[in-house]
Amino acid sequence: MKIGFLEQDFGVSPQVNIFRGNVLREYHDNDLFHNHNKDEKGSPSNKYSLVQYRVKDKKCYILLLTEKPFENISHWMMNGYLKIDNKTYHSKDCNFKNLHDDIIETDEEHDYVFQTPYLPLNSNNYKDYQKLDNPQDKIKFINNRIHSHILGMCSALGYRLKNKIDAKFYFTNDSKLKEKIYPFKDKINQLGVMGGFKTNLYIPNDLAIGKSVSFGYGWLKEKEGQQS
Repeated sequence: MKIGFLEQDFGVSPQVNIFRGNVLREYHDNDLFHNHNKDEKGSPSNKYSLVQYRVKDKKCYILLLTEKPFENISHWMMNGYLKIDNKTYHSKDCNFKNLHDDIIETDEEHDYVFQTPYLPLNSNNYKDYQKLDNPQDKIKFINNRIHSHILGMCSALGYRLKNKIDAKFYFTNDSKLKEKIYPFKDKINQLGVMGGFKTNLYIPNDLAIGKSVSFGYGWLKEKEGQQS
């Protein structure tokens, strides 16, 4: 699998939707960057986003899961800039990584930590989750959501898993970050969680799972000391 990962320093830390909007200005007619996926009937679908935007620690990132990631993003690297509140910011530093890595079924357990909040719920199961008082019941519920989101990601990226995938979620030690309401889109907020999970699947760093991965949620990295 080809993975392109762009890191940029504009000297400011915009909200992800602002950063994404600036990139889309340069790709206004390119559905790949807008994530305007449609099903066979022409209706909007919720396919896994192949272009994902993130902002963390005053750095802006774009992940591309395409056949030609550098070619896809080169125009932005050469011409892109941020325009925020009538001020223009140009990139002070730009680093692009063109990688080859694959999702692999293993006999080993891999430990992944969410770098940004994971949004596990949708409008259909949010009320079911809110009814749960026991932390272990909540973890079991999230385990099922992670499992579902992993399968969805794998399917979208062309991987057909042969064996059963385990997923064991754990909350972060910081109780203030366990559950929190985060801004989503269309003025609707979503409940997100911080923590990680252990699984018998190797997932390349910087992929994401859950709702709204194109807006920076659910960003994964393998726990330090556990990387293959």
